[in-house]
Amino acid sequence: MSNSASVIKTDIDDIGHQQNQKIFDVYNVYRLVLSLILLISSYFGNIISALGSIDQELFVQVMVVYTIFNIIVLFRVFLPVNRILEISQFISVILIDILFLILISYTFGGVSSGMAILLLVPVASGSLIFHSRLSTFFAAVGSILIIYTEVYLNFIIDTGIVYFVQAGLLGFSLFVVSGLLQYLGRRARQNELLTQEQAENIQSLQEMNNLIIQRMHNGILVVNKNGNILNINDAAKRFLHLQDTQKEAYGLDVILTEQLNDWLKDNSTQASPFRLESSTRELQANFAFLNTGTGADPDPDILIFLEDFSLLTSRAQQLKLMSLGRLTASIAHEVRNPLGAISHASQLLSESKEIVESDQRLLEIIGTHTKRVNLIIENILDLSRNKANDTSKINITDWLEQFIGKFSNAQAEQVSI
Repeated sequence: MSNSASVIKTDIDDIGHQQNQKIFDVYNVYRLVLSLILLISSYFGNIISALGSIDQELFVQVMVVYTIFNIIVLFRVFLPVNRILEISQFISVILIDILFLILISYTFGGVSSGMAILLLVPVASGSLIFHSRLSTFFAAVGSILIIYTEVYLNFIIDTGIVYFVQAGLLGFSLFVVSGLLQYLGRRARQNELLTQEQAENIQSLQEMNNLIIQRMHNGILVVNKNGNILNINDAAKRFLHLQDTQKEAYGLDVILTEQLNDWLKDNSTQASPFRLESSTRELQANFAFLNTGTGADPDPDILIFLEDFSLLTSRAQQLKLMSLGRLTASIAHEVRNPLGAISHASQLLSESKEIVESDQRLLEIIGTHTKRVNLIIENILDLSRNKANDTSKINITDWLEQFIGKFSNAQAEQVSI
């Protein structure tokens, strides 16, 4: 999870860096166009009387220096990429722009000329790039310089009109624009982060699904209506004897193609198990349309599930054996009750004084075989309970003598061992 979070953070930083570069590139073009327009307009000062009305010579000098500076900054793309240096460039360029625009506004006559409104652009650009208190700092610098310019103009030019209110409103506008763009920038970055996280989660789920599908024991194929294989997992390759080097554009086996055509004619048809040539594996195929919910594709792809029918048969046999084991345990339990009654009755009968010695031997045989049957029942019940077998050491000579005696007594005729 930590590695995934670091990857997401790195991706977000890269996206933010690229967006900042785009914003700054657009801002550079705007700065250069603005400086060129004002520089060219300075040569028409006689026609446009408002240009440099306070100080025409200072206006021309500022515009020449500002235009050269903008051209130099425009060629920053040829510098090596260094994020720390790049951030310093962004900050320096925006602050220098604010200073130049204040000088231009001063040469036009301050806030009354309307040129000070151009400060909104660098403040807005700084807010879009940094999304932090630094953009508020740009607004503060612009507001202070605007007010200072008006105070200075009020001292050197006595027009009787004070524009402090307009300067204050323009400074307030800079803060409003800065705060609004900071908020919108944070929201945009949060949306970017959420989108990136969702993309990472979707990619992770897709990789997990692909891994699960590839490691499934059942074969899965996606084919078109012509039977050409579009996608296939490892299990299906093993079932159909396809090598990893073969292209997925290979077609289906003849038998599977026939079953697919039969299913396309009647979707309720249940395919019968089949066996490929030179293969001992018996397979069961099931078909389903892919992307049936859209309804836009008249010929949707087909999903084929291949199962090892011998494995299914083996599982069914295991279920039968389990059922038979439970049934055997139930029968053994039922037999145990009458067997106990027989054993108890033989013990009571052996205690009777009316039983002759020849009949006592018969009672011993009954007791011996009831114990033997009871032992068989105990073993069956132990197997049904999954009880671990107990091992013990025996003397083989003594055990054989007892076994021979029990075996001979169970026979109707005399045996020789």
